[in-house]
Amino acid sequence: MNNVFNLKRFATFFCSETKRLLSQIWLPLLLFMLSGLLFGLCYGYTGVLFNGIGGWKSIGIGGRNLLFTIVFIIFAMILPSKCYGNLTDKKMGSNYLMIPASTFEKTLILILLSVIIIPYLFQLGYGLADLVLCKVDKGAGTPLINIMFSTKNALLALNNSSRGTLESIGLDSFIDNSLFMIDELSRTDIFKHWLNRFLTIFIFQMFYVLGALVFKKAKVTKTILCLIAILIIVVWTGLATANNAENISEKMELITYNTQGAETSLYIIPSVGKILIKSLVGLVLCSLAYIRLRRIQH
Repeated sequence: MNNVFNLKRFATFFCSETKRLLSQIWLPLLLFMLSGLLFGLCYGYTGVLFNGIGGWKSIGIGGRNLLFTIVFIIFAMILPSKCYGNLTDKKMGSNYLMIPASTFEKTLILILLSVIIIPYLFQLGYGLADLVLCKVDKGAGTPLINIMFSTKNALLALNNSSRGTLESIGLDSFIDNSLFMIDELSRTDIFKHWLNRFLTIFIFQMFYVLGALVFKKAKVTKTILCLIAILIIVVWTGLATANNAENISEKMELITYNTQGAETSLYIIPSVGKILIKSLVGLVLCSLAYIRLRRIQH
C-alpha cells in the first residue's frame, strides 16, 4: 500500500508542487482574477468620458456572468499546459518522473492542483474582485461570488436577468417554452446545480490536462481540435440513432414539453442521470491521465 499511497510522502510532494506552481503562474493568475474588475471600471469610466459624471455605465449580473464565463474558459484552457505542459519535455519530464512519489500520488496531486484548487482559487479571487466592483458601482447588482457558491437568491437573480435579456431582444416566444421559467429553488436543487457545475468544470479541464500530457506542441490548439472532433462524432451518433426525421421531430417535441414550467426546468436543475453520466466521464478521464503518466517516456 505504501508503494501506491503514503500520506506523509503525499503531503510533502503536494506542498512542494503547490509552491512550485504558484511561483510559476502567480502573475497571470492575478491578472485573470482582476480582469472583471478592471473591465467593469473601464466600461463605467468610458460612459463618464463621453457623457459626463452622470454617464457612468453599469454591467448587470447577466453581462458580468457572461464575461466571467469567457475569462474562465480561457483560463481553464491555458492552465494545464502552463502547469504540466513541460512533462512532455525530455529534461523537465525526466526530472518529474524521478520525484520519489507513486504515479497515483502524482496523478492525484496533478488533478487536485490544476483541475480543482487553482481554478477555484481563481474563481474566489475573481468573485472577491467582482464584490469590490459591486461595492463601488451600486448599479452592478448581485455579486457574482453569490452565484459561484450557489446561493438561492443569486441563482434566481441570474435566471431573471437572463429572462430579461431575452425579452429585451424580442425573444418573448422563446421564454414561453424556455428553460428560464424558475420561480423557486429547494436545497436539493441548489446542491444538484452546484454538483453539476463542479462536474462540468472538472470534465472540461480534464480534457486540457490530457492535452497537456499527450501533445508535445500546440497543446491547447490540438486539444480544441480534438474536442471539436468529439463533438461532431457525438452529434452524428445522436442523429444516427433516430430512424427518420419523424422520430427526430417527436423527440424534439418531447424535449420541448419536458422543459416547460419550473418543475421540469433544466436550466439550473440537472437530472440525476446527467450527474451520474458526468461522474462516469470524469472517472474515465482521470484514469486516462493516470495511464498517460505511468507510460510517459522521453
